[in-house]
Amino acid sequence: MSNSRKFILITVDDLKRDRTSLEQERETTPFLEKFAGDNFYQDNHFSNGTVSPTSFRSILTSSYPHEYDDRDYLNEDRPYLPQILSESNVEAEGLSTNPFVSEYYGFEKGYDEFLDATLESSHEESGLDKLKQGAKDLVKKTPFSSRLRVLRDRFRGRGTPYMEGEEVLSNAEKLLENDNSDEDTFYWCHFMDTHSPFVPPEETRGTWSEFGSRREVWKNLEKEEPEQLLELYDECMLYLDRNLEKLVKILEEKFEDQEYEIIITSDHGELFYDDEWGAYGHPNMLKEELFEVPLFTTFESGRDFSTHVDILPTVLDFFDVKVPESVRGLSLLSEDSKEFDFVETDSNGNEWLEQKWRDKRAAKISKNGIVEIVNITRDEEPEDEDLKEHLERIGEKEGSSEDESDLSKEEEEKVKENLRQLGYDEKVK
Repeated sequence: MSNSRKFILITVDDLKRDRTSLEQERETTPFLEKFAGDNFYQDNHFSNGTVSPTSFRSILTSSYPHEYDDRDYLNEDRPYLPQILSESNVEAEGLSTNPFVSEYYGFEKGYDEFLDATLESSHEESGLDKLKQGAKDLVKKTPFSSRLRVLRDRFRGRGTPYMEGEEVLSNAEKLLENDNSDEDTFYWCHFMDTHSPFVPPEETRGTWSEFGSRREVWKNLEKEEPEQLLELYDECMLYLDRNLEKLVKILEEKFEDQEYEIIITSDHGELFYDDEWGAYGHPNMLKEELFEVPLFTTFESGRDFSTHVDILPTVLDFFDVKVPESVRGLSLLSEDSKEFDFVETDSNGNEWLEQKWRDKRAAKISKNGIVEIVNITRDEEPEDEDLKEHLERIGEKEGSSEDESDLSKEEEEKVKENLRQLGYDEKVK
């Protein structure tokens, strides 16, 4: 048996806790349900932010959203997991499929190998790919509305503006092929299949919906009917679940003679017009459906409440790496526990929310949900002393965010276009 240790973090975009098989009758995630039964499931785990940029900084830097001055780049003075591991002689391998967690925003730093699917650098380009890209470039030169973008998406090679699960699995296998059994290694892999637009592949399409082709799905997406959107979302989740099962099986076989742990979680949840505002997607709102996320682990934490800021110290604890004092979370492997934590969001830059709020908001949260919401920008005085102390602490920001990308102009444009395809026009710099 090798003395090396492996820690695998698997994240999923927009995975709603209440749509998994553990919390509804429809069998959307039979594998995850079995995984939970064989291992451990935390049904009181929460994201500290409600969109990818904030939630991933909570995961990978154990920081709260407003320690970043509304910037999407990493703060050079906040702890960053891959860099800490690198300095402690632990290998780090990453596979990103989300442009908000890409080289464009500096997330490749510290990794020994980082496959950035948002740059399409993780697969070899064929002659047909080049022909398709030429057609896309021609379209790019012409001004087009969001409706025309939808039409263009119907003719994309993958049918979705992100790398689908099967291809993610293939690239994850490539990372694992080069694994050195003598080296402690951290792996991170991200899936986008439950992110909009919800276009399930053929193998799961029609399981609950009545759509037989991608073209029919795209046509339906324009109607934005909640019930049908949920059916498509569930079919995407089922497809995701099957690929997670394949990946976990590969990991179990690969590391059966080594010490390893796995975490599976989501960056945030999703809304389907099911709240009083009639909101859809994942706008910057403090809604329970957006920060209630599942957490599956191969280890028992003994804690009945946790948040994303606890993931970084857990990984460091596993590798016996000293946890920096500036880390906000607590290791799930330790006996330490907490009764509450904090979730934050920022409505600036969101066109839908600007009609309602123009501020930053924060809330104290426990396993029973939100305790209090306070408007940070308008300097409302929190009634809760813990929330007041929290806001005072994060108000003292350390350093500044990095605001330059090392990518070429062409690569930067690829990421920006990827963001637009995912519906983030307001967020593209």
